[in-house]
Amino acid sequence: MAFTNNDLPVLVTEARKRLESLPAYEARVDSYARQDMLPVDLEHMLVSEADELVRRAQQLQQIDASQELIPTLRDKARELRRRGRQLRTEQSLQSKNPTDGMLTDLMGQNAVQIRKVGPLKNLGKRRDGRSDYLQEYEIHDLTKMPSELLWYAHFHYAKASPGLRDFEKAHLKLPEHRSLTHADDPSLPYADIGKQSVVLAHFENL
Repeated sequence: MAFTNNDLPVLVTEARKRLESLPAYEARVDSYARQDMLPVDLEHMLVSEADELVRRAQQLQQIDASQELIPTLRDKARELRRRGRQLRTEQSLQSKNPTDGMLTDLMGQNAVQIRKVGPLKNLGKRRDGRSDYLQEYEIHDLTKMPSELLWYAHFHYAKASPGLRDFEKAHLKLPEHRSLTHADDPSLPYADIGKQSVVLAHFENL
């Protein structure tokens, strides 16, 4: 859509209102963070608002490239994107309901490291009579100095010499839930790792 000089007052007013509403918008996002909204959704909220600011900067640029609000809009947009990225990482690291998506994202940010814990363990027979072998991994938070244990990843197999992706089931666990199952405590979070999960690539060759 092409804008003309006649549109400038309205566009400036809209841009100013958008900037003035930012503190309230960010406070709302922080409130959602305290309510444990998914980290990816928190980032999306801030990035979406950043996009709105950039769009208004582009509209003003069409009419008057020297308009004083343009750099302010772009600076605030960059700030929102940085904050969104930071908040997503922080909330993922603090989450009591880890997901494979969170782990994938944290690996991409070099915020965590996966470490294999010893060889495959024979846990004996399951209730259905099949063998149960466990391969355990530790996920360490690299944003702490020194790094701290964040989660465990447990991969269960039915044979003693499996390929990584031959697991019967796999899931993430909080350290305090390391030895517990849903049979022990039905309220434990479900943090399954699926057969098609992209996070599996990070476990290969460990």
